[in-house]
Amino acid sequence: MTDPKCKKSPVSRHCEERSDEAISAGMRRLPRTDESVLAMTTGDTGETMNPTNSRNPINSIVVLITAGSEEEAHKIAKLLVNEKKAACVNIVPEVDSLFWWKGKIDSARESLLLVKTKASLLPEVISLVKETHSYEVPEIIALPIMGGSEDYLKWLDSACR
Repeated sequence: MTDPKCKKSPVSRHCEERSDEAISAGMRRLPRTDESVLAMTTGDTGETMNPTNSRNPINSIVVLITAGSEEEAHKIAKLLVNEKKAACVNIVPEVDSLFWWKGKIDSARESLLLVKTKASLLPEVISLVKETHSYEVPEIIALPIMGGSEDYLKWLDSACR
C-alpha cells in the first residue's frame, strides 16, 4: 500500500516526508559510512543505539522459531534457557501462518518464539531445536541485533554460554 504522503514509488526505500517524521521522533541520520547506519536515541536518556558504538555490534541475534503449539514452544524455550543457549525467550502464543508446503499453499496456527542469544551459539540453538521439534522442517531463522540498550546487550552476552 502506498503512503499518500510519499511521492516515490511504493518499493522505494526512502521517503522525504517519512524521514523528517523519523528525525523528529528521535531518530537521526548519520553521515554515510561503509556501514551506512541509522542511529536512534531514546528521548529520556539520549543513549545511542548504534552498531558502530556497541561493545560488540553483531554478536547478539534474535532467532525466530515457530512451533506447532504453545506447549511445544514452552518446551523449546525452557530447553534453550536451561542450557544457557538463550538469555531470554519470548513466546507469542498464537500466530496465523500461511506458507508453501509440498507444492501447495497451507496454513497453521502456531506459536512464535523470539530467542535472544549470541551469534556464536546459533549452531547449537539450531541443533537443540531440531532434536526437539515436531516439524519435519522447523522455521529457525536468525536476525542480527544492530544495536540496543548497552546494559541489555551486556546482560544478554553474560547470560549465554
